[in-house]
Amino acid sequence: MSIHEITGGKVVALLEKDRERAARELLVKSDQIVFAGDPDPSGAIAFRELLLHLTNLEQADRAHPALMLATMTEDDVALAFEQGETTNDAAFSRRCIYGEIKRYFDYN
Repeated sequence: MSIHEITGGKVVALLEKDRERAARELLVKSDQIVFAGDPDPSGAIAFRELLLHLTNLEQADRAHPALMLATMTEDDVALAFEQGETTNDAAFSRRCIYGEIKRYFDYN
């Protein structure tokens, strides 16, 4: 993964040690964080773990918009926003639970 920063009009690749800081700052300063990852248990648990690692439990537990996208067409993205799903919905929570179970058995 590569994270870049624009400094003085130049795009600069961040060193690995600076990537976590940059990601944390981006999440903390964001007005809204939207889940638009893979619409499966692995994507759900990755989103939650990312928020837990880079922010805090309060931020991870908030209801973030959840776009369950099969494709990235403009119409599908608009429809996903209209549906109003969030990361606190039962369907997303079930994906996280399944992701936790899968992670345990896949790596232990």
